[in-house]
Amino acid sequence: METADKRAGTQLLTDSDIVFEFMLNALRLKQGFDLDLFEQHTGMNRSVLHETILLAQQKELLIADNQHLQPSELGYRFLNDLINLFSIN
Repeated sequence: METADKRAGTQLLTDSDIVFEFMLNALRLKQGFDLDLFEQHTGMNRSVLHETILLAQQKELLIADNQHLQPSELGYRFLNDLINLFSIN
């Protein structure tokens, strides 16, 4: 009888993976989150989100200012679409 190899592995996340995973959790909060939280949890500068934030705002999926991101009502209804915008960042 053969035994399957059950060793745990590790995988390094890319910056893109980290952004996506953070947004996957944070954008589910209806009240949104402060961008300081993004920097604290990812170790990245908020400027990496700039283009995607602009795109999400143009699509009316995101409410943003210099400190805070929050899904719009439309963005919350189409949350998967909003989150997926950050997967290509």
